[in-house]
Amino acid sequence: MKSDSNSSASLATSIDQTKSVDKEKWGALSAAGAQARQRITMWHEAPIEQDGCTTYSVTLEMPDSSRQKLWYKIRSEHAESVTANADPFVVGSIFIAMHKNMDLLVHSQVSPTLLRNLVDFQNAWWSWCPNEYGRIDITADREIESSAANNDGSAVCAFSCGLDSLFTVYRHCFVPIGRQKRNIGAAMLMRGFDEPIANEVLFQQRADRCKRVLDTVDIPLIAVETNFKEINPAWIHSHGAGLASCLMLLQNRFTEGIIASTYPLTNLLLPWGSNPITDVLLSSRSFQTIHDAGHWSRSNKLMALQVWPDAYNNLTVCYSNDRKDENCCRCFKCLLTLISIKACQLPPCSSFAEELTEESILSLRNLQEFELFGMDEFVKTLRGSSMPKSLVRATERCISYNKKRVALENQNARLGWPAWGKVLLRLHKLNGI
Repeated sequence: MKSDSNSSASLATSIDQTKSVDKEKWGALSAAGAQARQRITMWHEAPIEQDGCTTYSVTLEMPDSSRQKLWYKIRSEHAESVTANADPFVVGSIFIAMHKNMDLLVHSQVSPTLLRNLVDFQNAWWSWCPNEYGRIDITADREIESSAANNDGSAVCAFSCGLDSLFTVYRHCFVPIGRQKRNIGAAMLMRGFDEPIANEVLFQQRADRCKRVLDTVDIPLIAVETNFKEINPAWIHSHGAGLASCLMLLQNRFTEGIIASTYPLTNLLLPWGSNPITDVLLSSRSFQTIHDAGHWSRSNKLMALQVWPDAYNNLTVCYSNDRKDENCCRCFKCLLTLISIKACQLPPCSSFAEELTEESILSLRNLQEFELFGMDEFVKTLRGSSMPKSLVRATERCISYNKKRVALENQNARLGWPAWGKVLLRLHKLNGI
């Protein structure tokens, strides 16, 4: 017994010593890391009102003293809805800081629950892209929770007249969805995301189409202009944070911001900027970000939307056309939608001026890797549909060609193959394109 007692005492002493060594070791490493890590300083600027609009901004000061602004502009009539805290700007600059692997010091008020959620937000992106984003520390002069808006339960929804946002509005206005139903008090269209900020005509064209649809359900459209996309890295990663930051701007009026799902839960693409894992982490106690309708596929959204003709016939999915209120009927998103309409035997959509043809499908020769995601399952679905077999075969050939092209490009990037033009020419011949 005495021997056992001595052994236990020795083991306890050994553990204590190890803990002490580890504590000193990791404490020294942490101190060295903190000393070595650089920091971005955020300065909250006073709002500027001009020509009926108010601009809200922060200045981001880099360690080398260089500065850049992150700003949001909105009609002055919505000024009372805009929060005085820096939550939207912290969300709007999180990818900048993570990409530079620099801590963020905020000279303003920030919600502590948002800061807590951003720890897990960073953990997710660091896990997916460890070579692109670091995990940083965010501190603020004042960590205080904002009071929730008085009209509890009212939501603002990101809106573009695309399939996902149209379906979200339809779902909450027309479908009995029980506890998930939100009272959409306004829809928000972001200027500077899908078209250059400077081109007011393009934006107004798209805004007019959005307003026509929303007027049928008595939902007002609020336009927000921002340089978020211009200063943030990797749009395919940061766009969810961009949407959330704009929605958060109006947390004096709304308690929730809705972002429509892009990929269904059964076929989830990660990493992708807007997703059900990280969207909801862009929230505080007073303002929740909602990732909506993740259990709906693109085809199912289309089929549901046909019962709302005002929305179905104003569906705008194109990102290639010069006019942002029209579909080019030639880009990937346009053709994917036209293929889905044909496969689901839906009525023609009047916002698409051209018919789907084999030639238009086979003209897609430069699809990106993320666009090919889930296409194998999509083609399997087409084979069992009533779509003309010639169009199914054209889709199969298009997907097959682009998958091989992407694989060869990736291999070329790794190995530096010569005569790349000949490889592509051979690929064209092999696939009959």
